[in-house]
Order: sequence, then structure tokens, then C-alpha cells
Amino acid sequence: MQRTPLIYIVGTGRSGSTLLDLMLSAHPDITGVGEFANFTDWVKQDDPCTCGQPVTACALWGPILSAVPDAATHDAHFGVGLRRQVSRTIRCILASPLTQQERETAKVNHELLGGVATATGSAYVVDSSKDLGRACLLYLSGRFDMRFIHLVRDARGVVFSRSKTKPREEFVRERPDFATRAERWPDRKRARPAGFTYRRWMAFNTAILTVGVTRWRRRYRLVRYERLAAEPERVMAELRDWLGLDVQVATADTAVDAHNIGGNRMRFKPVTGVRVDDEWRRSLGRGPRVLYALYGVPLVAALCNMVARRHPAPPTHGS
Repeated sequence: MQRTPLIYIVGTGRSGSTLLDLMLSAHPDITGVGEFANFTDWVKQDDPCTCGQPVTACALWGPILSAVPDAATHDAHFGVGLRRQVSRTIRCILASPLTQQERETAKVNHELLGGVATATGSAYVVDSSKDLGRACLLYLSGRFDMRFIHLVRDARGVVFSRSKTKPREEFVRERPDFATRAERWPDRKRARPAGFTYRRWMAFNTAILTVGVTRWRRRYRLVRYERLAAEPERVMAELRDWLGLDVQVATADTAVDAHNIGGNRMRFKPVTGVRVDDEWRRSLGRGPRVLYALYGVPLVAALCNMVARRHPAPPTHGS
């Protein structure tokens, strides 16, 4: 079995994963597929690929779907839920085997993502699903030669971004073309209190750090969103060296022939520049600022900063 080289972006929502996906995909040897955990849902609804065509009519995905008939009946998603996340994290640390159903799901993912690598001739495929449990199961399957980029944004920026979330009804009024999709995700546009977001940010980033340092090791690299946006050329050059790519990794200004599914709507628009979104520094209310300290978020943030300063040696393929 030939393992598929996969860059997996892991982290929490509102951290810039779509931006990083597009920046990586600007490299000629890398192809991004967006939040691939949503692939089966996209196929069932025949939603548009980033190229503008429905997934089944896409020049990339159409032939791959024809070659992988199981993709129409077998969900590429492993399922979600807090208990599953915790269980999969522990199992990854302990190197526990997959269940039969998980092996079948991993096989479908391998055939689809391997088809992308073959069709495009890419050295790497990028999955920006962010889901830690999914990352753990793909790793345990042994079907992928994986690199994990842990993208971390300041928790206050995440809270502020979520505070701007519009109610689903208002969102649909402004974007009627998303009405059907919004009905499928009734909680997608529900506002969350700052305390909930801080707790989730700490829990998930701590779990990712634990797995990254103890299990993934040289395959794991933590990148701060703020540094990525402030110094895109330098950060992407560092990732180039870590990934073992000889050609300069391009910035997001480079045109990308993308075929992403899932992710931020910015994937449908050309990215003409990169800047740090730090509006929270001026506009975040006093309450969320106080909660940031009370919940102990600075402790986890300091740990993330310490790990981000590490520059692990490039892992060898297959190691």
C-alpha cells in the first residue's frame, strides 16, 4: 500500500485555516482540498467546488468519484462529538488500533485523497478539517504519510470573531444562495458565550499540543496565526524547509487553481494580500478581557508560544 502524503491543519475554528490552506496550495507541489471532513455532504448535495463547478462535474473530483464508488455510500467523516474527540486523542497517544468501521472510513479517505495526489502529481495534499479526532484516526490508519500544522490564533481574537456571528435567519437573508446549506447545519450560526469559547480553545489546543509533542513529534509544527499573517514569506519559507520542498513556497498573492470543498467562504475569492486581523484589540469588550485572565487562558497561550519557537527537523518520508 502506497501511503498518501498529507498535510493536516489542526486547530480550532476562526483561526485562519482556510488562509493557510490557500497559501500552501499556491506552491506547485501542493494541492489543497479544504475541509475534507465535509466531502460526503458536499457530494450528496452536489455543492460547488472552489473552481465554480458542482463537485460531481468538477474536472478534478468528477473522475476521482467515478474511480471510488464507495465514496457515494460511505461517509468520509469519522463522526463528531466531545467524547469521541477525547477517546481518539487518548487512543492516538497509546497507538491503539482502529475499529473495522474506522478502517473502512480511512480506506475511503485514502482512495479519494490518493486520487488527488495522483491526478495532480502533488508532493502533498492539504486537509484543513482542523478536527483533532479525525487527524488521530487518519494517523493511526497507517495509510497516510502525515505532517501536522497546528494553527493557533489568540483566543481573544477567536472570541471576538465568534461574537460577530450573525443569526442564521439574518445570514440567509443576506446570502439566499446559502439557504439550503444553512438548513443542514442549524447550529452553525448560533452565537456562543465568551466563556464557552475560551474553555473550548484551551481544551482543544492543550489536547493537540499533547498529541503533537508525545506522538507526532517531528511530524508536528505549531504556527501562530498572528505571525503567519505578519510575516507570511518568512513563515512559509520555514514550512517549505520543514516539508522538504526545494521551490520557494508562494504567498497567498499567487493565483491558485483550487478545488477546495468546505471552509471559509474566502476560498471562492482571490486572496490579494495578507494582514493580521487584530480588530479585537480595539473592539473586544471588558467582560471577555476579564474572562481571558480568570479562565487561565494566558497559561495555555504561553505554552503555545513556547512550542511555536521550536523548529523541529524535517521528518523523513515513511519515518
